Amino acid sequence: MFRLCNVRCFFALVLCTQILLYVVYRHIQTPQLHHRLHRYRQPARNVVFVKTHKTGSSTLSAILHRYGLNRGLFFATYPGKALIGDTIEPSKLIPLPPDHTFYNIISQHFVYDKQTISQLFGPNYILITILRNPVDRFISGMNFIGWPKSLNLPPDAQIDSKVQILFARIHTDDKFREWFLSQYKIVIETMSDSMGAERFMKEQNARLKSFIKYADQELDLVLLQEYFDDGLLELGDLLGMDGGELIYVRENCKQNCTKSKPYSESLSAMSKDLIRSLNPIDTALYEHFKAKHLTKRKSVRRMEQFQKQLETTFSECMCGENSRGLFHTVSYELCPEKIGDRFCREIITDSLAYSLIVSERQSKGITTTRSEVMSKVRKQMADRHFLSVDDFP
Repeated sequence: MFRLCNVRCFFALVLCTQILLYVVYRHIQTPQLHHRLHRYRQPARNVVFVKTHKTGSSTLSAILHRYGLNRGLFFATYPGKALIGDTIEPSKLIPLPPDHTFYNIISQHFVYDKQTISQLFGPNYILITILRNPVDRFISGMNFIGWPKSLNLPPDAQIDSKVQILFARIHTDDKFREWFLSQYKIVIETMSDSMGAERFMKEQNARLKSFIKYADQELDLVLLQEYFDDGLLELGDLLGMDGGELIYVRENCKQNCTKSKPYSESLSAMSKDLIRSLNPIDTALYEHFKAKHLTKRKSVRRMEQFQKQLETTFSECMCGENSRGLFHTVSYELCPEKIGDRFCREIITDSLAYSLIVSERQSKGITTTRSEVMSKVRKQMADRHFLSVDDFP
């Protein structure tokens, strides 16, 4: 009996030891704020992210830049430039290194063209974009740039009045309309245009339903700005990213923008119809993917855990905010004791800075004419404790 008890105690002790080791192992593997191991759940995949204006795409771009830089991926970008623009010109891209057959990642504003992208990224890339309610997107763009001064809007004018005054002027003043279309491109350029809607419908002699079906087949993941965190968790599953890699702070955001309700809730049906009339394709595209999103099953507990992690990270890393730049967008300040913390610096570094890091890192040995500009940008990045090209191998 005594011997049997000893045997049982021995196996119980072994079992407890194994459980303890497993708990410690899981704790180490879980992304912590200060001790993250760069061990990833699955091999990196080639990623094509088509950015869209005023949808949260800059915030998402920063996350994808971290994904690519931390894995040593090779970006499709131009030497000495942070942005590509409307179309990708393969001959102008930084050439691939000898050990690469395809580019690994792009996170830019450009018009999607399947043939070009397949040549650059191979046949098995992951295609991602982000959409937003076209009405909210329009108002956000107008508030970001500023409503035209020539409208002489009263200081206390409500958004609904602003919209109707603006469209009345657009419909009655051809000169103003031409000026508006040229100066407010980020408002006018549509989400569907980024996915090549105009080219597809013209070449295929196709109708709206055909384009939406095409977009649905091409896109591996569509995030919606209104359900941003849901989309991030899907992105993490798709690319094998851990929770710490999905942490973010919002970019290009005005004061209190995270606390406000959707603009569309304060607009009349007439104002909404005026805005939607600018591009009915965007409305149809958004409604299709919104309906698709709402049918997906989601884990409430998982979302709560992620949002708690966001709050914890923000409170530990950030100690203030101020308004910066031409458009007076919110920027965050690192807590003094976190200035040397790699993870906090990753979070605060914005998408433009990451684009410049990529361009500078891959442009080594390539002559550019932007050295003076880059020097100023590097100083600004250092002043805000952003990461720099020296922080990546």
